[in-house]
Amino acid sequence: PSKPATEIIAENERNTVGSMLLEAFSFEKEEILFMGLSDIGDLLIEIKSERFQALSGSHRFDALLKCDVYSRGVILCCRPPVSESACEDQSHERNGGDSSKEKVDFYSRFFAPKAGIDEDPVTGSAHCVLAPYFCELLKKATVIGHQQSSRGGFVECTLVPSNQPSSTSGLTEDADDRIELTGLAVTTLGGRLQ
Repeated sequence: PSKPATEIIAENERNTVGSMLLEAFSFEKEEILFMGLSDIGDLLIEIKSERFQALSGSHRFDALLKCDVYSRGVILCCRPPVSESACEDQSHERNGGDSSKEKVDFYSRFFAPKAGIDEDPVTGSAHCVLAPYFCELLKKATVIGHQQSSRGGFVECTLVPSNQPSSTSGLTEDADDRIELTGLAVTTLGGRLQ
């Protein structure tokens, strides 16, 4: 389901999150473009693209653990840089091999030390928060994200209104809007239950 983030407007919460971001990632207030919270407990933080691209591999996860504004994870995101030459991986091959190229609409990273995961490589549930934000921002029904962890991955996200049938099941549900996610997966563990 779609899990849109609601903008954090309470000054004390904004200050708490801002202090956490400064301690964990060295972000200054003017580098933060949006700060929101989803109903699954994820913080959505949009930052300036040049600052996102400059993120290093060392972060203060203990600072993320201390913040009580969120309960699950911190999603950092940005729009691609204006200059295509500033970011060479701005397009990807759909389904891993055909020749159609599509532009990436946003970049993201997901940190969840409260859930025991410092950084998740590619996070479907985070894209259920990212998709409604960027679909609305860009006025598009489908957006493509690139989660830039060390392994990384591309995720195509389509916002399906609650009154529309799913492209996978064909069923119309009386529920919230849904996000259909498409991308390549890596099997990391297999097994059989008997």
